[in-house]
Amino acid sequence: MRKFFASILILFAVITALPQPVMSAGSDIVVVTPKGKKYHRMGCRTVRKSYRQLTVSQAQKRGYKPCKVCEPPLSSITSTPNDNFEVYGN
Repeated sequence: MRKFFASILILFAVITALPQPVMSAGSDIVVVTPKGKKYHRMGCRTVRKSYRQLTVSQAQKRGYKPCKVCEPPLSSITSTPNDNFEVYGN
């Protein structure tokens, strides 16, 4: 039983010592749907199956407006010269 608790304690120490995610330049990523007119935070309840990831500035340049449900960022932290994006889901 002591070995079990010792193992749990060591595991907890290792997990808490790992670097934590930090909001950085990548935090300006939002998602848009193929037929939608709004951009959203990842995980917004209004986004269903298929979506694309863009920066806020890319979404705004394409005419998307911010979602009123998830309230995504209104401006990008950085601008990205690469205008490529990936499609997820179906």
